[in-house]
Amino acid sequence: MKASKNIFGTCRSNPDTIWDARRPSPALRRAAYDYDLPAAHYGDFGYRICTRPGREQSASSASASQFNLSRGRVNSKWGQIESRAARNEMRTLVNEEGLPIIDIVEPLSASEQTSASDPSQLFDDPDVLPLWTLSPAEKARRRAERERILDLFEEEERIQQERDEVAERERWLTDLERRKEAAKAEMEALKKAREMQKKMGKALLRNMSEAKEREEKERSLMEQEEEKARERKTG
Repeated sequence: MKASKNIFGTCRSNPDTIWDARRPSPALRRAAYDYDLPAAHYGDFGYRICTRPGREQSASSASASQFNLSRGRVNSKWGQIESRAARNEMRTLVNEEGLPIIDIVEPLSASEQTSASDPSQLFDDPDVLPLWTLSPAEKARRRAERERILDLFEEEERIQQERDEVAERERWLTDLERRKEAAKAEMEALKKAREMQKKMGKALLRNMSEAKEREEKERSLMEQEEEKARERKTG
């Protein structure tokens, strides 16, 4: 049994004696020894720590204030010792104030306990019963149904895959036709450009030949006029 934090009290048989109302402990004796307080076992009532100044220790020079100071120190020391002892002896965690940290676990209700003990009660719908509760015939029926559904999924996947392949081929053919049309249009544009260049070249050559002929005619006319002018001068 642990002593309270306030280890001082008054003895019923001797009011002049300061004592602890519970049985001594090693921590209590250590606290009394650390603060140099006379201590002795006091029958079945508890543990005598010291006597009041001026009675049994009348020769002591300690004043009431010093006694109260020693008393406060012992109480403080004992509180620290008790908190550490509580944690070490009971193996429980305590907070900063020395109070134990308790894990609170809510109890299960009767229905929850029944459901936890019997897993089959967790499933009210017969379509979602666990397999271990079904009969062999029911297992076979569900297995056949599962295989049928899987076959349907595979067939849908195959049909969808064929549709995707057909759509991909159509897109490829459409792209090919578009590229062919673009190449054809480009070839026609190049052909028209070459024909235009040929026409422009022919027109340029014709203009050049006509200009040359005109220039030769003008030169011959000028020569003839000069010849006639010289003949008139000499004649």
